[in-house]
Amino acid sequence: MLDLVFPPICLACDQPLHAGENDFCHDCLSSLTQENHYTCPRCTSSVGQFTDVSDGCSRCQNVKFHFDFAYRFGPYENLLREVLLRAKFGKLPIYGEALGRLWAKTDRERIAQHNPDVVLPVPLHWWRRLCRGFNQSQLLSQAWAKELGIAHVPRWLRRVRATPPQTQQVPSRRRKNMIGAFRTTVWSQFKGIKVLLVDDVLTTGSTLSEAARVIKQAGAKEVIAIVAAHRD
Repeated sequence: MLDLVFPPICLACDQPLHAGENDFCHDCLSSLTQENHYTCPRCTSSVGQFTDVSDGCSRCQNVKFHFDFAYRFGPYENLLREVLLRAKFGKLPIYGEALGRLWAKTDRERIAQHNPDVVLPVPLHWWRRLCRGFNQSQLLSQAWAKELGIAHVPRWLRRVRATPPQTQQVPSRRRKNMIGAFRTTVWSQFKGIKVLLVDDVLTTGSTLSEAARVIKQAGAKEVIAIVAAHRD
């Protein structure tokens, strides 16, 4: 009866959904889940098929990251970019929730092989979260915790410094901009565990690396960083 009054539509293209379709129509689902690029295993940048990435790609070979592995759902372009922008700046959490469910179901096997113990989103500073109304990375991490059947612990890490947006910083200043931005609230809980660290977009990896550094400092055994999109 509810579908008759409010017909479900695709969250990406706004077209009516058909029987068996949830959140996204078949065409948009194919577009969102189709990864046509080879990626760097250190920073998730797009690389050529025959690029030697044993020590990282040309973008990250001389960069130290504190996370152990990095994966992306796709490149920050086309439909994936549009859905993320609707979630983040349109202040519509339903987009983040739907994308999180799709991403977790699509990439479950390759992330599950690491056997993470907990899922943790990159936190927002309290003021930015208050202005936005939600943390888009937490919407994504909630879906991952549910799909993997492990604990979701967003309160274990908090952002203690209101840093200027990374998109406003030149690449050479992004790492410095994040120094001291995070603090863990439960040191003993991290000891010896594997942490799945979730964020929406990765550009240089500075934010994820600084968050991973604090988590490792608290005693975590391994940090697997995953992002919905990589911005080249």
